[in-house]
Amino acid sequence: MKNLPAVELPELFAKFRPGERRDIVSHFTPTIAQQAGITPHLSEPIPVELIDATTPYLLVDESNRILLANDRGVGAWQWAFVGSYSDYASYVLGTSFGSDPALNPAPLYLGPPQNTKYLQSNGSSSSWDWVFWADSSYKYPTVSLKTQAISSQTFKLIYKNNSTEMGLCADSGSWNWVYVGNTSSYTPLTLTARKFFLGYNDLKKLFAATWPNASITDWSFRVGDKDYELLHQSKAQQIYNDSGLSKYKWVEEVFDCDDFSYAYKAQASRVAYEDYKATGNAVQRSYASGVVFGRKPDGTAHAVNVFVDYTCTVKILEPQNGSIIDGKDWAYTPYFILF
Repeated sequence: MKNLPAVELPELFAKFRPGERRDIVSHFTPTIAQQAGITPHLSEPIPVELIDATTPYLLVDESNRILLANDRGVGAWQWAFVGSYSDYASYVLGTSFGSDPALNPAPLYLGPPQNTKYLQSNGSSSSWDWVFWADSSYKYPTVSLKTQAISSQTFKLIYKNNSTEMGLCADSGSWNWVYVGNTSSYTPLTLTARKFFLGYNDLKKLFAATWPNASITDWSFRVGDKDYELLHQSKAQQIYNDSGLSKYKWVEEVFDCDDFSYAYKAQASRVAYEDYKATGNAVQRSYASGVVFGRKPDGTAHAVNVFVDYTCTVKILEPQNGSIIDGKDWAYTPYFILF
């Protein structure tokens, strides 16, 4: 079979057993972080019993391959695969469980902007089936998975296909397509739930690459901690929703742009503390979120919030309305960043 982009109907691949497929992951443009040589670090594993149904995680196997979606899940459906951040940075959306996977089988879905895409199988075989990401209204079976602890930090994901126990699997290699396989014949992936973090020097380098016209120095970028946990976009949005800022209006000199930004940053710090406690103190880092001050050529100045997401993309959040854009598209040139 010739190399094909993975865009054909799922059932067309049913005849190809694990190890037989020759289609490849779609090509993508390297991210700003990749071009700058920046690779985030994986956090300590989250204890299996504390995996939260509302949190997007990086599901990582023993080869440090992450569960991903081909082409970022764009389109009606896309194949699931495992691969490294260094090879597929722009495809790192994170994945969330629809409910507590330790208690009952739970659907698995992608993080924003594809958070309506659920993991589904291209059939109901009791031997094996390829899996892919698609809207919940798609015509194929949704794969609901339950964690099966191997240790306090590692687990398998088990799918009950009627009375048949199947596991989430992928063959060896730097990357490979994901399938569910009968556990009597196929070995499920050994997984951990992780997050990403960056240190100060990498953050400074990333800001400089995102805003080449800005002067990012030890003076203009100020931090209070050593490392910062990358902030998934859905978590950044949740922080805004919980902050109550949508109820406030801009008032000159009383509650204007910098006040909105400080209030959001304070809420992010409170949430980081709550999440630290929720993980059993496993991940002890502040969120990669702060306040950025910028200026236009005409001298107009503004302050908003800045964060770094799982793809190592710098994002701007406008705390006056909760909107999020890529940092490179911000109309202002930063002159001061406070984490």
